Amino acid sequence: LGPTSRWAIRFWGALTGLFSLAGLVVAVRHVWLLHFPQSLDCGISPEERFLNALPLARWWPGMFEANGDCADVKWKFLSVTIPEWAALWFAFFLLVSLWLMLKRR
Repeated sequence: LGPTSRWAIRFWGALTGLFSLAGLVVAVRHVWLLHFPQSLDCGISPEERFLNALPLARWWPGMFEANGDCADVKWKFLSVTIPEWAALWFAFFLLVSLWLMLKRR
């Protein structure tokens, strides 16, 4: 690979790593809320009131209405919740992006 392609791989690896780290932080916070729901109020917040006032929330409430159920587990696959899967995948993407940035060839 030439110097330009190495630079591009490192650039995209860094960008992917940054977004993976941000996603990992959000997913880990959600996993924390699932395991310790009393640590944060999962009720109606000002953001949810704003979202519920949007036309999309009135048009299709089942899809767009925020209801404050952040600690409810509605789906699992292999006994792992959606936020746990997200945390695993974001950690994997972060490791791959770090590997891409740090590899010599």
